[in-house]
Formats: sequence, structure tokens, C-alpha cells
Amino acid sequence: MLKILRRANNMTQKIIEIRTGIDRSTISAYENGTREPSLHNLMVLADIFRVSLDTIACRTNEQYINVTNVSEVALEKIHAIIMDDTLKREKCEK
Repeated sequence: MLKILRRANNMTQKIIEIRTGIDRSTISAYENGTREPSLHNLMVLADIFRVSLDTIACRTNEQYINVTNVSEVALEKIHAIIMDDTLKREKCEK
């Protein structure tokens, strides 16, 4: 989820590092699933992306993203990423 949110918001791992203080290598490990974020880091990341803790921690199948004040360009990217992920899942299930 972190990678999806980061890409949808046109952020690099370096930008996340600057905004949060979480090292870029740690963010990479979170995205690759080789490390689990602490509760504190989950809260910081959820705040940056304006999503719930459940969403960023993938604790729900229903993923809500607060799109208040999100540009149309970002919304289009979010939609494209979600659709791409949905198509990949459908192919795997067949």
C-alpha cells in the first residue's frame, strides 16, 4: 500500500524520508515487505497520505483514501494504480 500511495502522490522515497524522518532504506524495506513499520511510523505515514491506519497497514479489504484537496492529476493516477492492481489480481485468480 505504501508504494501505491507514494507513487499516486508523485513522491520519491527521498521525499518521504525528508517529510517523515524515516530513512529511505527503511521505506524501501517497508515497500518490499522485508520489514514491518512501527506503530509510530504507521501513524506518521498515514498522516502524510491522509489515510486511515487500517488502510496503510492493509488491515481491511476496503481501502479508503481521503481525496480532499487532492488534484485531479493525482486522482487519475490513484485510479490507474488501483485498476492495474485489480487486473493483476484477477489474472492471478484465474
